[in-house]
Amino acid sequence: MTATLHALGCGASAGAYYTNDPYRETQNRDEYYAQDGGGRWWTQGAAVVRHGAPIVLESFRDLCAGVNPATGQPLVRGAGAGHRAGWDLTLTAPKTVSLLWAAGDAEARAQLEAIHAAAVEEALGFLCVEELVEVRLGAGGHRREAPAGLMAGRFDHYTSRAGDPNCHTHCVLINAAVSKDKKPRTLEPERLYRWQLVVGSAYRAALAERLVGELGLSLRPAGQGQFEIAGIPDAVIEAFSKRSAAIEARVGGDRAAASGAQKEVAALATRGAKADLPTGPALEARWRAEFTALAHDPWVAVRTAAREPAREHRAERAPEPAFDPPEIAGATPVARAASALLRHENVLTRRSLIERALDEAALQGHGLVAVRDELAELERSGQLVRLVQAEREACWTTPGIAAAEAALLRAADRPAAERVIPVPVVDAVLAIAAPLAEEQKAARAMQDFR
Repeated sequence: MTATLHALGCGASAGAYYTNDPYRETQNRDEYYAQDGGGRWWTQGAAVVRHGAPIVLESFRDLCAGVNPATGQPLVRGAGAGHRAGWDLTLTAPKTVSLLWAAGDAEARAQLEAIHAAAVEEALGFLCVEELVEVRLGAGGHRREAPAGLMAGRFDHYTSRAGDPNCHTHCVLINAAVSKDKKPRTLEPERLYRWQLVVGSAYRAALAERLVGELGLSLRPAGQGQFEIAGIPDAVIEAFSKRSAAIEARVGGDRAAASGAQKEVAALATRGAKADLPTGPALEARWRAEFTALAHDPWVAVRTAAREPAREHRAERAPEPAFDPPEIAGATPVARAASALLRHENVLTRRSLIERALDEAALQGHGLVAVRDELAELERSGQLVRLVQAEREACWTTPGIAAAEAALLRAADRPAAERVIPVPVVDAVLAIAAPLAEEQKAARAMQDFR
């Protein structure tokens, strides 16, 4: 998974990621985040801190407590030890990106770090455009609106807790954002939790676009919407995934079938302290020895794969239906995503369509702009019909499905129409059909078949 979201604790001395758990780290959250090269502020709109400025530990502590670091005064109601510090949105690069980083020289590492940082920036921008976090207003915070100024502390890390290369960025969303009335207010992340996987898809698409466009690399599917850089075999990935192997062993060997709660418990139970790992030259030497033992040079491998004739890697994708033509013609990201979803759904929600389209875009080396442009063009040409006009709640269907449902509604409104389908026949058909949607169940209950 390339995007994870965790609530932080409360106040300036809140614990690290996992709060209220016997396995959580003994060190303070601020110490953990600041120890790996500090961090920088990312802001959207008006904010207490400056975009791109280095993070000062004392200021970070104050903001985690809901306190203005410049004045020492509360920014929001309930500031202090009981104030929720914020949420950690962690964006992690595919393992093959981390392996290239580990095997690269200073110039290659700097280039990969810049590509990853730009993708993180785009993912945070996507979060704002889609209004995935809101501020609370009114009595009890019952009203919600998009913030006018959001703050996030960005902390870049390059190793896992098992000492393997693992490029990832913690984006700590501070629980105090300026609202449209220019007052700081607390955040509501409910929508972000629901869209967590889509943010990961947005990050991957932005990353893939740069890996292909700037470095000329080829990509391959890695399952569940993810990708890896072509040329580095799975055996090498597994050798540098000791943390994942430990978690998989803890959940019983079938990580894909484990629930989110089971994975989190396993992650906590197998979590070692970073202080126990070699650092600097010792860790670099360990990586070189592991690459040598595997007789593998990642940069040679990916450059060789990039020179090979373009391959679609279709065998690793879900097989296409044997007879059904695609609902939307074409192999572009939104067309492929819509056609795949429409095989099982009549209405495409914004979340499902954008997530699937971004995953397709990443495999094709396209980014967020390409997906938004294609979606707008499919609407303009009438190939997708928008059913809800509000942007954040938009959903779509096809002209054919819309026409068929309109015909059914017209038929249902004919009072003189004879109803000749016996109830046992209807029940028998429904018993072997796909599960009905809630509105279909309601319609079935209202019909008087005789």
